Amino acid sequence: YKAPIVQGYPYLLAEIPYACREQARTIEDILSRRTRLSYLNLDAAHRAIPVVAEVMADTLGWSESETKRQIEQAESFLDTFAGPEPAAALEDKSMSE
Repeated sequence: YKAPIVQGYPYLLAEIPYACREQARTIEDILSRRTRLSYLNLDAAHRAIPVVAEVMADTLGWSESETKRQIEQAESFLDTFAGPEPAAALEDKSMSE
């Protein structure tokens, strides 16, 4: 677990089990609150999802269906991001034009 979660960022795989011991229960939690990767680089956060899912599944004993559900939930969460402006704000802006 000495490797980074995703290349180019200082977050290590070892941080995931530690965060789980500290009550992290979702991939979203790891990507947004524990590492802030979702706010720093959306593409890197998307690449990190399967890596985080694998470690969390091993740590928390997730079933295959729970792992899939968590991945889908994390992808949906990241889809609300659109760079410097949230996706919802961009949708509101385009509807008003």
